[in-house]
Amino acid sequence: MGKSFKTYIKPESQKDILDLTIEEKDNPVTSVTSITSTKEDINKKPPKDPEPRLTLITSPYNMERLKDYVHTRRVNGDTNYTQKDALSDALKLLFQSIDIIKRPENAYQKEKHS
Repeated sequence: MGKSFKTYIKPESQKDILDLTIEEKDNPVTSVTSITSTKEDINKKPPKDPEPRLTLITSPYNMERLKDYVHTRRVNGDTNYTQKDALSDALKLLFQSIDIIKRPENAYQKEKHS
């Protein structure tokens, strides 16, 4: 015989999703409450091309400075600023400093096969 569940309500300050379903063996419940995604979640499209991941090797000093920089931005009001944002900003500045020459096509082909 299948398991049945009943709804159990805690004070709002203590409630979480696991509190909403407690196994009840003696008193089967015939109603079901479903949890659905919001309209925003349903309409959200996955990114077409996922961003590539990169591992960097840097000095402890540079790593700490990066963390401190991000912390400074956050305490000054940019609360969603991340290390990824900081690296992106730094790369933009770096790329503006020189005319960049594209690599030869065979370099791209080597990367695809390695």
